[in-house]
Amino acid sequence: MATLGGHGHSVWSVALSPDGRWAATGTGLGFDQPGEADNAARLWSLTGGAALVHREPIEARVTALAFVPSSQELLVGTAAMRLVRFAVAPPRVVAVLRGGGIATGPDDFSGQLVRAPAHAGVVRAIAVAADGRAFSASGGEDPSRNELRAWDAAGRERYRVLGRPTALRRLALSPDGRRLVSWSEGGVVEVWETGD
Repeated sequence: MATLGGHGHSVWSVALSPDGRWAATGTGLGFDQPGEADNAARLWSLTGGAALVHREPIEARVTALAFVPSSQELLVGTAAMRLVRFAVAPPRVVAVLRGGGIATGPDDFSGQLVRAPAHAGVVRAIAVAADGRAFSASGGEDPSRNELRAWDAAGRERYRVLGRPTALRRLALSPDGRRLVSWSEGGVVEVWETGD
């Protein structure tokens, strides 16, 4: 057993790569937590123990993480409504996914580039299919911010479902990628056909 320590604040999300070689943790301040933010995605090597490989500062709390099937990239969802593609080796930001079928990047979060949100609300969940297609969900108190988005393997938006009555919190994808299950606040569980 190994302990992944050194997080400055709460860990909001974790992910394990399909090949078992990598772990990722997402941290940040909650809305009611005092102190200096430690908003970051951390990449850990699990080969021969557990070692921190990279810490990527993020502009807001990291709320969702998911590795792609090849284990070579990590998707990072944030409280700032963004979905980021991050390469594992060498560690670097590949693209920031945005609505309207556009992927921008690389972006070092320095404020130099225009930041367009991937979602209208906090990215709460990510699920990735075997072919690299991704699904992301967001939500908040305002129903107009509750949405589900589908992305192709290149990071282009395929479609979106807007205005869900409650915030989408979790996603699970069938092994063949044809069905997606979502869980929303209030105990609503829905099964979706992904269209493939």
